[in-house]
Amino acid sequence: MQHRAGCSVASRTNRLVAAGLLFCLPATAAAQITSPGELVPSPDAPLLEAASGTAGVEGPTGGSEEPHGAPSVPQSTPDAGVEGPTGGPEEPAGWPYADPDPSNVGWTTTALLRPEGTWSFRTTNVGLWELAYALKPYVELGLAVHTMDLGLGIALPMILMNVGVAPTARFAAQLADGVSAGLSTQLGFWFTSASPDRIILVWNATPALTIGSPDLFLNVAVGIWGLTSFWLEGRASHPYTLATFLPSVGGNWRVSRRTKIHAELVAPAVVFEGGRSAFPYGTAWALSYGVGVFGESIWGDIGFLLPLWEDIWDVLQYLPCGLPLFRFGVRL
Repeated sequence: MQHRAGCSVASRTNRLVAAGLLFCLPATAAAQITSPGELVPSPDAPLLEAASGTAGVEGPTGGSEEPHGAPSVPQSTPDAGVEGPTGGPEEPAGWPYADPDPSNVGWTTTALLRPEGTWSFRTTNVGLWELAYALKPYVELGLAVHTMDLGLGIALPMILMNVGVAPTARFAAQLADGVSAGLSTQLGFWFTSASPDRIILVWNATPALTIGSPDLFLNVAVGIWGLTSFWLEGRASHPYTLATFLPSVGGNWRVSRRTKIHAELVAPAVVFEGGRSAFPYGTAWALSYGVGVFGESIWGDIGFLLPLWEDIWDVLQYLPCGLPLFRFGVRL
């Protein structure tokens, strides 16, 4: 009896000691934690790790922005050789390259210049040739050569001797994000083969306001073109001046990687010397529209100028789309 009682007492004592150990170990471990995700090492830590079999196993990596115990997710990187968007001030995200010539809406100039430090050469209807250099992001200088043209895309050989040379200058300034103002100017002389002793002074100034990016913008401009004709020495004649005003509103939209479309409405006015107008302002309108195709350094545009006044319909029956406007250019 005594032996059984002693064994029973010892058994109960062992169970109480084991229960005490099971209760104290979690409390001791909890006392070592100072903050979530941070354990304070203790002298018994190696022994506890060895006893529990967790030695060498990496624990949770939670931090201030990652919940305690959450696994670390590796950051994904682009696959090698895969081209991603290259967004920038002149190259919106999604297109691999920028429009090489956002400086025109069909015919009218904009307040957007070509990239700084680049040469460009372009022709319009084989009758207007221009070589330009973007000196600064806001200054572009060039030289334009004019030959008489019927607007049909072909300069007639018999009148190729009617040549004009005019230095050009363009200026632009960004007023706000997506809003630019610009001024396009040129001043030169036009020599005619029919009257060698006659010189025509050609001048132009076109202020423009452009809203948007090179891939999608609205442009408002007022083109002012003038001709002043005078004779050389030996002919007594008063100089004669003719001015043309071309207010316009239009836009450009890049619809794909290599294609853009454009349209603009123009209300021309022709004023002779003395203030006499060729026709009442607002009675003549013209619509310019077309499609442009381009690459990284070359561009071409097929457009039409459609007069919208009554007296021109007899001519337009042979040109239902309007007078063609062909432009081609390359960045050198």
